[in-house]
Amino acid sequence: MRDCTQDIWPENREWLSAFNARAARARVPVAGMIELTRRCSLRCVHCYNRSAAPAAGPEMTAEQVKHLVDEVVAAGCLYLTITGGDPMIRSDFPEIYAYARTRGLVVHVLCSGTLVTPHILDVFAQYPPSSVEITIYGSKAETHDRVTGVAGSFDVTWHSVRTLIAENVYVALKTLLMTHNIDEVPDIRSMAREVGCRHRVDPLVFPRFGDGERAPLGLRVPPEAVVACEMADERIREGWRKAYEKMKDLPSAEHLYECGAGRTCFFIDASGRMSPCLMMPYDKHDVLERGFEASWAEMAGLREKKVTAEYPCRDCGMRVLCPTCPAVNRLENGSETVPCEYACRIANLRRDMLVSEEAGVTS
Repeated sequence: MRDCTQDIWPENREWLSAFNARAARARVPVAGMIELTRRCSLRCVHCYNRSAAPAAGPEMTAEQVKHLVDEVVAAGCLYLTITGGDPMIRSDFPEIYAYARTRGLVVHVLCSGTLVTPHILDVFAQYPPSSVEITIYGSKAETHDRVTGVAGSFDVTWHSVRTLIAENVYVALKTLLMTHNIDEVPDIRSMAREVGCRHRVDPLVFPRFGDGERAPLGLRVPPEAVVACEMADERIREGWRKAYEKMKDLPSAEHLYECGAGRTCFFIDASGRMSPCLMMPYDKHDVLERGFEASWAEMAGLREKKVTAEYPCRDCGMRVLCPTCPAVNRLENGSETVPCEYACRIANLRRDMLVSEEAGVTS
């Protein structure tokens, strides 16, 4: 047998980076998110979706969602996130999920972890998800249940985590940092390690989408506590080290949006309205009426938004360390070009800690 002439195969990360660059140049919607519902069994104190649920309109039917799945696959989509609310609150979740998998999509599921049923486990066994992501709000039941507003939710959620793992489903855990739980994150990380789950933290609490209510912002922890929490995790710290290296040669921004929103990514809400990203509830296209292809074409203008010399983030190298974006700026300040001061402070502290660490290594 003749040996392959390619002696060195690219690593997955290298290959995916090149693939994503090609998809971005061709504006192929390779990754998307479909929200099946705004409903949820929990009543989380911070939830950006909470006030929007009653006014969200009728949910798409299973047939409508499956038709959209056909359309996004035809357009080149490979990766699909199914979310809510909690998508498992819908009785037809297994049907919709299984259909997306049979169409060849790599499917990631975001859920509360409180509604995992034997039927869903059976479907996952037949059509394994890429991952199921569940949020843990505290290392103690009292803390977690205080955030979710539902007594007993901590125990139910952890039972689901262990059950999913026992059924060979890949489970990822995350924690939204807030005043209620910042002191418990080390213990949450330990709990995640004990069950073999990847764990990540998210530092930003947002105003609510539906009415702009800013009360959740009172749950934010001081930026210093955010960065200290992140840097205590070697995996997270290593990720920021790599970002810091990119910062040194980062060119000035030419376009307002430098992410994949509207370029390789899309979001479709529960009533069938499509936007470039979950964080853009204001830029909607009726995908059920217009169709995916036409709606995707209509979103191209987002990519053409240029920045001016006055844009504060234009020449800021810390863009790669910053947890915000123009969409978050708009939610926070009513303008895409007015930076979120809280996020800026986090970026500066990340930089300072990495510079200090670098100096300590080289001295």
